[in-house]
Amino acid sequence: MSSTQPARLLVVDDSLDILDSLELVLDDMGYAVDTARSGREALERVRSAAYGLVLCDIGMPEMNGWQVAREIRAVSPGTKVFLLTGVADQIAEDDPRLGLVHGGLPKPFEIDWLERFLGEQLFV
Repeated sequence: MSSTQPARLLVVDDSLDILDSLELVLDDMGYAVDTARSGREALERVRSAAYGLVLCDIGMPEMNGWQVAREIRAVSPGTKVFLLTGVADQIAEDDPRLGLVHGGLPKPFEIDWLERFLGEQLFV
């Protein structure tokens, strides 16, 4: 992340509490953060701005995280998409949908861990 242009992140979750919390934490880390409360809103944002990374909840109404990842890949193939889920252990290692994303992140996670993770992903 350069001092003049912070990495731009998009956080997608239907829970306003999670969005607000992650936005505050990521902003404190120095990232430019946008949020979306639905898959459709996320796609509108991806079509209008470039994101280095998207953190998307897997379990949302109307459009789940897998569907969001598929659409983002079509619109912005260079954007890294990671799914956030409380049931990461329930996703089979050979699930073909994993090809749509760069990985899955278990919820909840520690802030220090998230900071290291993002540093590794955005500068690789």
